[in-house]
Amino acid sequence: MILMSSHDSQHPLLIALYSIVTRDDGLPAMLSLLGQRFGCRSAAFIYVDRVHPAADVVQGHGAFDREAQERYRTRFAHIDPLPAIMARLPVGEAAASDRLFAPEEIDALPFIREYYHPLGLREALGGPIVNESGRFGIVAVHRGPERDPFTDAEIRDFERLIPHLAQVVALRRTFFEIAADAANTDAALDATATAVLVLDADGVLRRANAAARALLARGDALTLTPAGRLRAVEPEANRHLAAILRDPTSHEDTHLLSLPRAGEMLPCALRVLRRASHSGRFIVHVSDPDRATADPAAILIAALDLPLAGARLVAALVSGEDLAGYAGRTGLSVNTVKFHLKAAFAATGTRRQADLVRIATGILRDLGG
Repeated sequence: MILMSSHDSQHPLLIALYSIVTRDDGLPAMLSLLGQRFGCRSAAFIYVDRVHPAADVVQGHGAFDREAQERYRTRFAHIDPLPAIMARLPVGEAAASDRLFAPEEIDALPFIREYYHPLGLREALGGPIVNESGRFGIVAVHRGPERDPFTDAEIRDFERLIPHLAQVVALRRTFFEIAADAANTDAALDATATAVLVLDADGVLRRANAAARALLARGDALTLTPAGRLRAVEPEANRHLAAILRDPTSHEDTHLLSLPRAGEMLPCALRVLRRASHSGRFIVHVSDPDRATADPAAILIAALDLPLAGARLVAALVSGEDLAGYAGRTGLSVNTVKFHLKAAFAATGTRRQADLVRIATGILRDLGG
């Protein structure tokens, strides 16, 4: 058997191995190649991650098929001595099962006698690829009686594969962490009432939350070109938008734009933030007048933990009302209004009314649409 060089990065087995970083459908091909490499009729790959269970993998090939896996889980896993022995091996070390037990012990093991041998399997070669922080992974091949026991050279060859396998599970875990973070970000954006779009440096849409997708689907203010670039429906507004997206500004800069719509419909308000620190990407917020506006007091209560009276006062200040006007409209005394104002200062860590209004305006803009 020709042994794999550690520099043989184009070997089909390694290509198949690294394909499973982001998906599971490459596992059967990888295990098939692994079994062929060692002249074995079966192979298995198991990875368990208690922190990111979406990354878990249990895959068999050959004799260790789905039916055999089900029988193993339900009837024989608890009496299989090999996983516990493999788990005690240092990561990177491989072992052949025939060397772990005396011949008479092998024949006496119920697992071997009742499950392993009836599958046509005689010996396993494998080792742990990760065993830390709630993660455990093991890979093994299983030979039948048609070939000789595993040799020292084959054990060393298998050990040369383990660093690649360890790197694959590390990359796989990172991938699923990133995927989980992206899913959480998408969920947070979808829960935001304001339409939010993320464009690349060329103005091509890369991400849109639920409100933005609804706005684009309606097509009365913004649409996408066949190339995925954002465009305004009204020609003059589109010229302004195109100019903003071509702006070579090298620092964060905000642009405001009104988007007229057909007929008597109120225009949308669009805000573009260019983020040079994120490869020149644009963040676009669109205020949609057709969307029912949330109660600003309710938003301020949730965001700042204000009591209802204080939240109503702050919402009135944001709308342009002064303290005396608010007191007269609500029938409250000026002293009571000032008491609510002090509570709002404490909740926001501010001391000036202008700073309080600025913070509340930002909250209502981002969360209220």
